[in-house]
Amino acid sequence: MTLRAGASLRSWHARRWARRMLRRDAIVLDTETTDLHGRICELAVVDVHGTVLLDSLVNPGCPIARDATRVHGITDRDVASAPRLDELLPQLIALAGDRPILAYNAPYDRAALLADAARLDAPLGGLGRRNRWGCLMRARAAACRAPWARLDAGHRAAGDAAAASTVLWEVAYLTPACHSPPAPMRHSGLL
Repeated sequence: MTLRAGASLRSWHARRWARRMLRRDAIVLDTETTDLHGRICELAVVDVHGTVLLDSLVNPGCPIARDATRVHGITDRDVASAPRLDELLPQLIALAGDRPILAYNAPYDRAALLADAARLDAPLGGLGRRNRWGCLMRARAAACRAPWARLDAGHRAAGDAAAASTVLWEVAYLTPACHSPPAPMRHSGLL
């Protein structure tokens, strides 16, 4: 009985948190990397409705591992003429403003962003502050009263970010489709 009550309370807190993120007009970010703990090779940001605000390949300055290419389909040739992360950061900082930054696996995406910015000696503004980030995978796990679930949105940054924005709405309104398909993307025209 106690476990059930605790799970219900966690679900309530997750729903309340998600609704606050919607009211604060959070952004949802996703990255793809050169390997499991590698450099960013794709970056996308969507708003809470799944509208794409930023979608860009990123030149990581190193080869992309074959295993990573098998997952996301991005090749060295694809990123050869792409901007470096430090060239995209001003746009990302402007998009974020003071809004919360959400990601499906926030610790992973935040760590990738921090590591690449440090390597490039690029300023992050407030993007590096841990208290600005929220993890949608953890919120979904709390709302669904289940362990984390894979996103399964195709492993491209814009698609994954849009699918994660759908998770935010699911958590906020407890539509317990804990394994739902990704939301359709709408491009805003930026990048």
